[in-house]
Amino acid sequence: MPLSTTPLSTAPGGASWRAADHPPDLRPEVWRTTLEAVYDGWAATGRPMPGFDARLRQRTVGPVTVVDCICDPCAGSRRRPGPARDGRELVVIQLVLGGREQFSIGEARIALGPGDVLVWTTTRPMSFEVTERLHKRSVVLPLSRLRHWLPGSWQAATGRMAAGTAGAAMVSGAVGAMAGGLLEQNLPDGEALGEAMLGVLVAGLGAETPRRTDGLRAAQLRRVKALIAARLDDPDLDPAGIAAAAGISLRHLHALFAGDGTTVRGHLIAARLDRCRRDLANPVMAGRTITDIAFSWGFQNAGHFGRRFRDAYGLSPQAFRQGRAK
Repeated sequence: MPLSTTPLSTAPGGASWRAADHPPDLRPEVWRTTLEAVYDGWAATGRPMPGFDARLRQRTVGPVTVVDCICDPCAGSRRRPGPARDGRELVVIQLVLGGREQFSIGEARIALGPGDVLVWTTTRPMSFEVTERLHKRSVVLPLSRLRHWLPGSWQAATGRMAAGTAGAAMVSGAVGAMAGGLLEQNLPDGEALGEAMLGVLVAGLGAETPRRTDGLRAAQLRRVKALIAARLDDPDLDPAGIAAAAGISLRHLHALFAGDGTTVRGHLIAARLDRCRRDLANPVMAGRTITDIAFSWGFQNAGHFGRRFRDAYGLSPQAFRQGRAK
């Protein structure tokens, strides 16, 4: 299950690529093509620096693919979340051996350095910028395997495991050994290796709890609230639609808001009421009816809106507007 089925150069059981094998003026375009081929869905952005140098090795055994990458500063993005060319969603466990990289997953910004481990999936848009010559090794597995291990919380696995933590130490050791073994063709059983890697990852995540989980949940909650804010005018917006837009399960969505001391519907109503309150207090909106304002922010019943507004602010919408006009 490779990130790409296109070999870069002939190699028993694997593929390799070196920038030094190409004329300097062709390296940026060849690198762009290679990045897309090896890291399916990724595209280079900008233009690498003059004299750009990079080396890649890739090998697949059963469901496991390993990639060893060394490259000068460059950048890329993956704006097409979803399955790879073989139709499967992937989880990638990346170990930074040297250099520096800035990574973005949705709204989260992650700085990576030596010893850091990053876990990402193909379900989210992402981007990266290598800021200092980088050496990293990645283990790629079907996301379905991680979902099997963590059926209700696989989303919480994504993000950074900082160098020096117990979790990073466990996972980095496994990634380094597995990637090194596969690249040297000494480890033949991909099925067993994949399960072993996921077992270590899950154990490493447990060592990071609760610090890692709390930070990730806060980031997820901010992202979900931003999605809601962008669609408050949609009267059909409901928890199922919000979960689908965020790429998380409905159960996980409810858990995020429960941890914030509220409910999904409670937050949705409160956000809509706040927008209505602002419009009612705005002199520019004086020519609009209260019903028109309420319906423009997703309410579908004037009586229901009036009751909700009074419960939240202690005044009817009409009384609130009149008080602001004085």
